[in-house]
Amino acid sequence: MNYFEAERKAARDLKDILGWSEDPLNDLVPVCMALCDKIDKLEREIAKLKAEAVGTGGPA
Repeated sequence: MNYFEAERKAARDLKDILGWSEDPLNDLVPVCMALCDKIDKLEREIAKLKAEAVGTGGPA
């Protein structure tokens, strides 16, 4: 597992542990949500770049 995969797993595990609590005093929920959103955005960008690299014959 590389660093990126470990970070993604940690954020997903944190999300599961917190259970997306609606408790307004739980400051970790918005942080976790932001991390998961950022991870999803990065995963989409990586997939897009890989597809472009394959389409141009460049390195993947």
